Amino acid sequence: MSTFVKYLDEVEIIESWITGWQTIDLASYGVDAAATAVTLRIIGSPADESRSGARGVGAAGPLVTFFNRNTYAVTATPLAGGSSVQIYMETTDTGRIFITGEVHDDNAVMHTVPVFVNAVEADFGAWQARQVTPEGGDVVDDIAAAIIAVWQFDEGTSGVREVGSTNTPLTCPFWGGYRWLVVGLDEDGFYETYTTGTTGSDLEDAFFFEVGYVLKTSNVVTFINRLLPELITYDTNWNIFDTTNPRSHPPLPANAITVGTRLRNAFSIGIGKQGFCRGIGGVQPPKRQIRNLGGIATQMVSLIANEFEYKVVHVFTSLHMEWYETTTAVPDTRTVLSATSTANAPAVLLTGVATRFVTAVDSTANAPAAGRSSVLGILGLAKGIAEARAAVAGTAEVHAAVAGTAEASAARKA
Repeated sequence: MSTFVKYLDEVEIIESWITGWQTIDLASYGVDAAATAVTLRIIGSPADESRSGARGVGAAGPLVTFFNRNTYAVTATPLAGGSSVQIYMETTDTGRIFITGEVHDDNAVMHTVPVFVNAVEADFGAWQARQVTPEGGDVVDDIAAAIIAVWQFDEGTSGVREVGSTNTPLTCPFWGGYRWLVVGLDEDGFYETYTTGTTGSDLEDAFFFEVGYVLKTSNVVTFINRLLPELITYDTNWNIFDTTNPRSHPPLPANAITVGTRLRNAFSIGIGKQGFCRGIGGVQPPKRQIRNLGGIATQMVSLIANEFEYKVVHVFTSLHMEWYETTTAVPDTRTVLSATSTANAPAVLLTGVATRFVTAVDSTANAPAAGRSSVLGILGLAKGIAEARAAVAGTAEVHAAVAGTAEASAARKA
């Protein structure tokens, strides 16, 4: 079985919701008993701004996050050796939650307790090197990529990239949101994170959780750089994207079965605009809006004959491919693209453009020369950040205080 399994049709979790954290057994929803994690899509309430969240049983993070009306966010949640996750609802009609896929231990490991990456110091305002955290008998040299969940709890700029990448962080002017991604590592097991923060306090605008990692024995491939957005059609229809004929990324091979995409909505008027990717023939999922002015949605999409469907209605929304998985082993190499390897890319992009196969041993030789929620109101206080850090370290009582108070939400919005 592949490492990442994307459902063609999303499965809605329908429960008698309560306010607060609730443990939900996903076995009855058809989740494979061999799955080590699930990927989830959470939709904000159609009525008003609200908070929701998901975490593994026994884990203190990621915490809850803030949702605007009808907008969605995605996350990867470890199953902690069982079949249950914990879901947070601010009210019983907060929104809707869907299971979108699974992660399996075929060449991947999910942490029972996600590693809180930026938990030690106030390190905002610059790219920071982070080393992957092996488990069991694994060592850093066995690991090709990290699986990261980003918790954007405040307005600001954040990003995750490979060492040597020239990617820039992305602005998220509205607080709230989850996203998850797969990022390749250098030869010493490092990747980089970036977040802005509040000057004069140890308060970052985004928290990063390492929820797992991908081994070098996998068939997963990552792109070191996010190049120009793909050329897509902007309308209200479902359109076909052919991964063998991209604008700026290298064409995906014929045996690619899953692709990781990223949509970003930079439009600044209104609540949100539709932006979504799905497998061809999948049931149309509800509520596909991305938050305006910096809203980011990462999605894992199943491929049929190298194609998937997308619906993007506004020209300010960009689409990128960031990683993919194949049915067979990928080359143990890292490649600098030439003019013959990306026929449809603009010529200017072909100089120094690099991709990284995550099974690579040498991750720096061909790198480009250039460029080496919301806990809301409480997190705005010095005491709040200390409590939040204690929460993600495992203090359940403090976590409940930080993540579950309506006063905190009201204070932040004020």
